[in-house]
Amino acid sequence: MTRFTDMQLIQLLWERRQLLAQVRDELVTTHGWSVFDIRLSVFTKIENAVGSTALGFESMTEFLSLHRRHRNGSMRAPIEQSKPEQTRAL
Repeated sequence: MTRFTDMQLIQLLWERRQLLAQVRDELVTTHGWSVFDIRLSVFTKIENAVGSTALGFESMTEFLSLHRRHRNGSMRAPIEQSKPEQTRAL
């Protein structure tokens, strides 16, 4: 099985969503179905699910990227320790 990068997977999902929309539109013109036909709503629902999945992957990828960048950047900088204050002897 082929391994995809995050961006390749997202691109593939958007392409599949576009293909579903094209098939739905072709069915409308070929068969003269109404846009409200229940058979077309199946394609629309799958198209919406694939689009939502692609958006979820985009959001997750962006969040993880920012989180890693933030975490990695903060680990490189040394933490400055505050020096204990000198107590004066009375």
